Amino acid sequence: MGNVNFAYSFMEYFPMLLVVLILCNVFDVYGRILGYFGLSRFKFNDEATNEKIEEGKNLLQIGKKKIILFSE
Repeated sequence: MGNVNFAYSFMEYFPMLLVVLILCNVFDVYGRILGYFGLSRFKFNDEATNEKIEEGKNLLQIGKKKIILFSE
């Protein structure tokens, strides 16, 4: 089967993968893909309203309670 040199392969292909991911971020490819499949509610947005912050706090509290109850 031969000798597999993982470090060499990683150093060769990772920078190319990183460039592709950066370009996807710059050109908002993720948002376009989500819109194409009708999943626009999962798009990132910069809007942080008090309502969303409170909803997040409530979800964290519920999660903490479930963890405490489950660990007992």
